[in-house]
Amino acid sequence: ESKLLQLAVQFKWQRVESLARYALILFIVHFVLMCATLIYDTQDHLERNACPVTSGDLWESSVSGQAVTDGMDSSPHRPTSCAFLYTGADGAAHCLVHRSAVLDAMYSALFVSNSYMLLQELREVWEALEESTSVYQGVKVFCSDVWNFFDVGSIAMVYWTMAAHYTDNACLVQQLGAMAIILNSISVLQLMRPFTETGALIQTIIEIIKDIRGFWYICTVILIGFTCAFTVCEPQ
Repeated sequence: ESKLLQLAVQFKWQRVESLARYALILFIVHFVLMCATLIYDTQDHLERNACPVTSGDLWESSVSGQAVTDGMDSSPHRPTSCAFLYTGADGAAHCLVHRSAVLDAMYSALFVSNSYMLLQELREVWEALEESTSVYQGVKVFCSDVWNFFDVGSIAMVYWTMAAHYTDNACLVQQLGAMAIILNSISVLQLMRPFTETGALIQTIIEIIKDIRGFWYICTVILIGFTCAFTVCEPQ
């Protein structure tokens, strides 16, 4: 019986392996596109000094009193709004493609890929509703899988990041973009679970996290206590 069961499992896995690999490849492409878009956008923020939020990013010059960004090339011969330059017949540098056009194209592609991920998530919701006797039961089944929260959160964060970009809120793009990358990286782990090379390792990490829940509770209480104590002691 064990041999027959192993053959059945192996046959079933061979049928779904290609679908699992296809879904993983699609999500990795989406993840790489998102990282490239956000990195390119935030590097543009750095050169334009669009979000000077920390003292390490921005320091005041004691001589001129002007804000200077650490590590930024302030050369006037380098147009920061241009993505690709070419030298004309007159020997002068001309802009071939502006950064705004490249960013618009990258964000458009990211919108398409993120919308595809949203459709896949809505499909899972629909399948859960079809297999359940009521809408409440279907939503309960969908929410019972913790991984779905990471999927929905990552999709929402990408949309919010795009909204922040088009409203020209550089600081919000950096904050929401960082959260979107973290959530999407966790979603990549979810798609790696069916494979023998990574599935057992991911499950081991999950079990370790479950086993040290008490330790996390203790650390959380201590961190909150010290944070509040330092806030009261040093209100400035």
